Amino acid sequence: MSDPRAHGPLSAIAEPIGQEIARHFQAPPLHRNQNRAFWGTGLLAFGGYFAHAFYLADRAHNLPEVVGDYVRLLRAPFGISWPFYAWGAAMLFGLLWVTIGVRGARGPREIMGAFWSAAWAGLLGVALWFGWYPDDTPVLSWWLKGFYIAAFSAALMHFFLSVRGLPGNARRMVEADIAANDLHWE
Repeated sequence: MSDPRAHGPLSAIAEPIGQEIARHFQAPPLHRNQNRAFWGTGLLAFGGYFAHAFYLADRAHNLPEVVGDYVRLLRAPFGISWPFYAWGAAMLFGLLWVTIGVRGARGPREIMGAFWSAAWAGLLGVALWFGWYPDDTPVLSWWLKGFYIAAFSAALMHFFLSVRGLPGNARRMVEADIAANDLHWE
C-alpha cells in the first residue's frame, strides 16, 4: 500500500477497495457468484435490520401496513422520501446479487467451506445471543449488532452454497457427457 501522505488521505481506503475489486474480477466464475450471493445476503440482512430499527419497530405492526407506509412515503416530496428510495435501491441491488449468485454458484461440494461458514455462523450466533457489545456505547453496539446479523446471514448463505453441490447424480452427469461427446470406451 502506498503512503497516504504522498497520494492523499483517501488512497489509504481507495487502494484496498480497488485491489479487492480487481481480485473479484480475476476470480473464477464459481467464486464470483459465491461472493455475490454472500455479499447480497449480508446487504439484505443489514437492510432489514436497518428498516426494523428505524421504521418498523415504532410505526408498523404487520407486513401490509409496512408496505402501505413505504409506498405512501415514496409519494412524499423528494426531500423527505430520498432515504426510502436509497434503501429500496440498495435492497433491489442486494436481491439481484443473491439471485445471480445463487443461480451461478453451482459447483462441487466444499466440505471445508461448509465447516468454516458453520463455525462463523455459530460464533456470530453466540455473539448475538450473549450480546457481545462494548459497554456504554449504544451507537457502536447498534452498528455491531447489525454487522453480526448481516455476517451471520451471509455465513448461512455460504454454508448453503458449500453443501448444495451439483445438480443431479454424478453417474448420470458422466454418462450424459460421454453420450454428448460420443466417447467410446473399449
